[in-house]
Amino acid sequence: MPAQPVPRRDTHLFHAEADPLRRHGSARQTHPAEWDAAMREAEAAGVDVVVREGAMAYGPAPSAGNPGQMILDPDASYGALLHEMSHLRDDRDAGWAGMAGAMGDPRARYENEARAYQQEIDYARSIGDQESVDRLHELLRQEYESIFGAPP
Repeated sequence: MPAQPVPRRDTHLFHAEADPLRRHGSARQTHPAEWDAAMREAEAAGVDVVVREGAMAYGPAPSAGNPGQMILDPDASYGALLHEMSHLRDDRDAGWAGMAGAMGDPRARYENEARAYQQEIDYARSIGDQESVDRLHELLRQEYESIFGAPP
């Protein structure tokens, strides 16, 4: 019997393992006021927030016109929080475009990813963590390949 291929983890939807800034501590510990403000912003926007170990994502609603769901690992770094909040704000600013709106245009999808990763990269630079900057650039490159099917 041939070996079954190992499925690739979708680092866009569930990427707790792709949080290089986690080694500096969780956002709830390092930036409690910012964590609380983000939770209030999400709640005020009508976004369903789920704190679940091992998962991080902002998923647009299945249909347009409704806020999505944000899933955060309880140990997510401040950079990861910035990343997922960027996705929430992009969706809100697009009028809650829904899954089809978020995934329908590859260029727009990549621009949203690039903007979200830039939030993390800027934070990593601000604390002098070049190793995380490099890893985040690599993750963004992987996102490009995932979206467009070819290296940048």
